[in-house]
Amino acid sequence: MLYRTTILSTLGGLRHARVEDVFHALKSAHPGMSITTVYRNMKTLEDQGDIVGFLHPDGSVRYEVHADEAHQHLICESCGSILEVKFRFVEELSQSLRERAQFTIHSGKVNMVGRCAGCERAGG
Repeated sequence: MLYRTTILSTLGGLRHARVEDVFHALKSAHPGMSITTVYRNMKTLEDQGDIVGFLHPDGSVRYEVHADEAHQHLICESCGSILEVKFRFVEELSQSLRERAQFTIHSGKVNMVGRCAGCERAGG
């Protein structure tokens, strides 16, 4: 339980981190903790709904603390940056599905992959 609280706190400061990022951020303060322990505890935190994982274009899974307000991600395939945005159409789609299909969405994530303005300008 102590590790989960520490991982949750650390992840809140890292934003969109890989398990390895969390492990490296904690290893000096917790030298006895293994990366396996971090994986296991992050899986538990995800199962409990405390954190959310999503696939990054580089193939890694990134994690963030579960937010009370839904948001989407714009992910740059060139530099890997992640911008959080809130699209009204996602809320409208959820409402439409509730009304028209009588389907209530409990979770979901919209991630859009492209290139950020900086990479577009740089041609990278």
